[in-house]
Amino acid sequence: MRLKYYMEVKMKRFICMLMCTTVLCLSIISVPGCVSKSEFETLQAEFEALQSENASLEATNEQYSEELEVKNATIQETQKELDNTKEELSSTKQELDSTETRYSNALNELESYKSELASYIKELELYKDTFGSVVQSGGQVPFYRVYLRNVRTATDPTFDELENFLMEDKTDQNDYITGVYMCGDFANDVHNNAEQAGIRTGWVAILLEAEDGSTSYHACNVFKTTDKDLIFIDCTGSQAGERSPSKNDKIVSVKLDSKYRPRFMFATRWRVESMGIIRDIEVYW
Repeated sequence: MRLKYYMEVKMKRFICMLMCTTVLCLSIISVPGCVSKSEFETLQAEFEALQSENASLEATNEQYSEELEVKNATIQETQKELDNTKEELSSTKQELDSTETRYSNALNELESYKSELASYIKELELYKDTFGSVVQSGGQVPFYRVYLRNVRTATDPTFDELENFLMEDKTDQNDYITGVYMCGDFANDVHNNAEQAGIRTGWVAILLEAEDGSTSYHACNVFKTTDKDLIFIDCTGSQAGERSPSKNDKIVSVKLDSKYRPRFMFATRWRVESMGIIRDIEVYW
């Protein structure tokens, strides 16, 4: 812009000088005898020089005008690039804000997963000495005459709720009949009755080793109480005519390589001897 202004001023000054010189020359020519021939030739030479300089200045001005147009076009293009860069920067900032939001949400989810993981680790600590070769949920139990009926709405009970259910349930009062109605049948009926009552229950097969080294399976039930964790219940009744308490519900500690020794829940004066060493545990929920 300054260059253009400078050129315009210079052109105006030159045109003014040219006009003055022209007027002077015309005045001299129109007045005979005022100047000599040599003076006239000098003035004419100066006039021609001024015309040449004017032509040169016009050419220079045209060149500068073209350069100025090019520079203006470059400035406009640069401005467009700058505007595009501003838009890209704004878009990048929005993406960054969105990324920060997702990162914050991911951190919150991570904290939630950590909490869940801590809970699972606690459960694993609870189960690691208890579970044996099988822990299964929802499948059919591979034992004879066991047909579990799970209820989806059944939930884990408190220990008091478990006790109240066992007090009401009469499965333990059934007679034990060898080959007909045995421990697996007791555990099957307790499971189905508890599920029907809204209590989540597991059916458990325990491999016991006797003193002579022989092994056999025994069945019981497991409940995951909300206040006392896993509780194993053995409701196997007595054989017909055998002396026994009125309630055969028993609680038992179940851990691998420990003795299986049930303890009566409601008949504290009765005792049960060890039934063998626990060598394997299969839990079916």
